[in-house]
Amino acid sequence: MGTEDEDTVIENFKLFPNPVEDLLNVDVLEKQTITATIFSLEVKKILTKKVLTGSDAISLSRLSSGLYILELETGNKSYKTKIVKQ
Repeated sequence: MGTEDEDTVIENFKLFPNPVEDLLNVDVLEKQTITATIFSLEVKKILTKKVLTGSDAISLSRLSSGLYILELETGNKSYKTKIVKQ
């Protein structure tokens, strides 16, 4: 896995930057509210945040460097992706 910034596009969401230092930006491309949950690799829930249509940011500044799982939930759909915290 490289250290270059990548935008992650999942269904109707755009996540950037990845790897992330402090703020993970979330763009919700369709009119909807989503729940974003960050998990450790041990599947321990670390934080949850509601994200509304448009742009929002999730602060990861209190997390240690490492690999995390981000789950985005909307209605009856769920999407997961890896997030690298620098």
